[in-house]
Amino acid sequence: EFQPYDRLVQVGDLGPMKPELTMTFEDTAEGTRYHQVIEFRMFPRFRPLGVLLETLFVKRLFQSGLDQSLEDFKQLVESG
Repeated sequence: EFQPYDRLVQVGDLGPMKPELTMTFEDTAEGTRYHQVIEFRMFPRFRPLGVLLETLFVKRLFQSGLDQSLEDFKQLVESG
């Protein structure tokens, strides 16, 4: 799903994991506000196991990658 200049949603199917990434952009007086949310479900058919894996492993794994992506994005925007 894509709304030019405002919102981008990417939905994936990685077998046991179903991620959804939403990025929104909002013009402000100071510039542009960027907001990124990633949601995912591990083993959607086996929720108790999926919730356990999400809590113990996957959130930490995604967080480090997202932190790096945000830093890269910030440098890109600031460089013009």
